[in-house]
Amino acid sequence: MITETGINKIANLIVGLVKKGQVTIDGVTKDVELYRTTVDKDTLKIFLLLDDTYTGSIENKCLIDQDGEVIFENSTVIEKDTTRGLLIVFSIKISEVEV
Repeated sequence: MITETGINKIANLIVGLVKKGQVTIDGVTKDVELYRTTVDKDTLKIFLLLDDTYTGSIENKCLIDQDGEVIFENSTVIEKDTTRGLLIVFSIKISEVEV
């Protein structure tokens, strides 16, 4: 069984791998700083915040590691206008699997 301490250490290792976020808006890729990270029980959440200056069809959202490689991605298309921001959440469940 993974202890709470173990989950926190694994979550911190994953967060340490992530350098930045990236979004593709209307075919143009833009870097986004990480907004926040949380660990609640066995779930790590990494947040990206797009303010009202980001507008258009958001076609891809991903997290990039120190080597410039995509390590998490979500390709759900979202239409965004200037009336509000958008909080993107990558939710990663940490669990032990018996084999």
